[in-house]
Amino acid sequence: MSAAEKLDFTFDCRRSHRRIVVEDARIVDKRGGWSLIDCTVRDISEGGAKLQLDPSLEVPANFDLLLVKELQMIPVRIRWRRRAFMGVEFSGPRRTAPPFRLL
Repeated sequence: MSAAEKLDFTFDCRRSHRRIVVEDARIVDKRGGWSLIDCTVRDISEGGAKLQLDPSLEVPANFDLLLVKELQMIPVRIRWRRRAFMGVEFSGPRRTAPPFRLL
């Protein structure tokens, strides 16, 4: 490995390209009934996404991510969490969201 390669901090080992976005989303928490937790998708790829949310909120390890603009739900599992950011891996196929009302 050359010295230039060692200094290349932009090298990315991800399996698929991530698209930087800023999209409204909701974490669908089904523990003890349904509740929606506001979050923002900061980047998304074929296999997962980076979310931003209130760091004080408790979130289940597995949940459905509701993409508000697309009206799609994707089952996900948490891969990492640091302060206000969380990385999730898609664990199943996208599906059309059921009718809902966002307050």
